Amino acid sequence: MDRERKKRIRTIKLIVTEIIMTIVVVAAVIVLTFVAMGYNVNKDGDLAQSGLLQVRSIPSGATVEIDDEVMLAHTNMSKMLSAGNHNLKLSKEGYDTWSKEITAESGWLLKIEYPRLFLKDRTMEKVREYDNQIENMSFSEDGSRALYNIAGDRYWTLLDIASDDISETKLNLEEALGSNVVREIFWNDNNEKVLMRTKNSDKNEWILVNLKNPSESFNVTQEFGLDFSKVRFLTGAGDRLVTLENNNLRIITVNGKTVSGILASSVDDFYNDGTTLAYVGNYTFKDYAKEQAFLLKESTESESDGISSDTPIKAIMIYQDSAEDVFVAGAKSDRRMQVALSEYLGKKYLMIALDNSLLVYRGEYPNSTRQGLADMELILEEKLTSVPDALTVWSDEQLMMARNGAEVAMFDAELSKLSQYTLGSDMVFIVSDYLLGNIVDGKLSVLDFDGQNLRELAKTDSSAVISRNNKWLYYDLTVDGKTNIFREKIIE
Repeated sequence: MDRERKKRIRTIKLIVTEIIMTIVVVAAVIVLTFVAMGYNVNKDGDLAQSGLLQVRSIPSGATVEIDDEVMLAHTNMSKMLSAGNHNLKLSKEGYDTWSKEITAESGWLLKIEYPRLFLKDRTMEKVREYDNQIENMSFSEDGSRALYNIAGDRYWTLLDIASDDISETKLNLEEALGSNVVREIFWNDNNEKVLMRTKNSDKNEWILVNLKNPSESFNVTQEFGLDFSKVRFLTGAGDRLVTLENNNLRIITVNGKTVSGILASSVDDFYNDGTTLAYVGNYTFKDYAKEQAFLLKESTESESDGISSDTPIKAIMIYQDSAEDVFVAGAKSDRRMQVALSEYLGKKYLMIALDNSLLVYRGEYPNSTRQGLADMELILEEKLTSVPDALTVWSDEQLMMARNGAEVAMFDAELSKLSQYTLGSDMVFIVSDYLLGNIVDGKLSVLDFDGQNLRELAKTDSSAVISRNNKWLYYDLTVDGKTNIFREKIIE
């Protein structure tokens, strides 16, 4: 009898122990799952989900302070952060500091990967010196090359500045350029070709320069006998060009030097992101506009008020190589309409500037079976301080910029956020990824894309660039009557 009773008690204890262990394991799994998802108990005793902050910097190894608390880990680092506003500060011995007010959201990853710290003690190192003035200095966007000519010299100079060691190539462009005066330079993606907008008397002419094989350079305008108002690279390799000629859209094939017929007429402007070509044309409402696709959600007033089938409109179109072009959106013809495209982290973005209204849509671009913006999500709609001159996409297509002189509006696809600010002058240019340059009174200042962390770096009246290896700041400056190219080491 006692033996049976002891056996039952032992069995009950085993069952209770297993139940308790199961409860403990389940509870531990639940707690660990919640912790992994960023949940914790806040100072008020409530369960709240945190966000994940990821911080990188150039150079790495910077001290991280969050809300005046120094973190044990240095950049590059990750940390769970309670939802809400926080002050982030980065510092490193011998460098300036960087700071920003950031907002963490529950369950979201916040990536701050663009902070750049500059050495405080920098020395100007003379790279080149010339008796005559440097003209047409142009840096490739990735900081790997510089192209310029010296007044009175028939040769152009191409500097390779991607690494610490600089190499130089002399280019004879006399045959292609003739007596033309260069006004603007545009680089292709691999920096082996440039397009030069030049002046010949009162006429614009376009020169395609092959930096690898200068003998293959040629005057695009004279080659085809057409008056091109705008020419850009259609492909990253630079083997095709897209042009605007008397408001006609045409494509040039470089190899073989052939120009297409008119692909679209009555075109105001175009934008090409390397895979998709969009343009703004002038039509009538009956030509393209569909009621559901025509309305741009930029005001509470109906854009179709007073519209009839013969009313002139502006329309954004997407070019199709072997099919009918696709209607995207339209507006009344008295509106200024601009468009830009980008694709960031697998998501496509379409930016429209309608006068001083800025609209950003996300989703698949309209196509032959799905015209108009109805299937795209309007993620931003804001008024700008002025009508932008141009829309630009940069920094791996994360940033979309609308600018009018010194007034900048920058859309960040990472945060779906727009920053607006006004700089000291209208001489604004890209210095490196996420970093803009501004020349004011002969001094170069740099600032983050969102207008923060403005810092004065050097004296120059020209543009500047950070080398591709992130070590050097290049610029030119006239000293004692001689024009010099300088560089300063900005990180050890």
